[in-house]
Amino acid sequence: MARVLVVDDSTFQRNAVVRELTAAGHECVTAGNGQEAIDVLSRDHKLGLVVCDMLMPVMDGAKFLEEIARQKIPHPPVMMLTANIQEPVRESLLKLGAVDVMAKPFKADQLRAAIDKFSVKKAG
Repeated sequence: MARVLVVDDSTFQRNAVVRELTAAGHECVTAGNGQEAIDVLSRDHKLGLVVCDMLMPVMDGAKFLEEIARQKIPHPPVMMLTANIQEPVRESLLKLGAVDVMAKPFKADQLRAAIDKFSVKKAG
């Protein structure tokens, strides 16, 4: 199973994702915004996936994708969750480097399938 970084400013949403992933056997680490996620990425090199919300204070999901690319921060695949799943938003997030964009609220089986598809298994 994968070690997943879950990034969302909403404690309720963050816990919902963590609950689904831990039930599927994944280990989760959390952050409340993009800047906190960058801090986690800089010290945790065993992550297999990042699941990131789009709209957050301090640093939103799009800016997070821009910053990890600009700073050349090593990172696992990033999957975005957003309530705004319109095609221009989806396309812009994919262009910024997201591997997938999923609608919120998410369906548990779709989230688990996406995690299994995109996560990188890391040893140790």
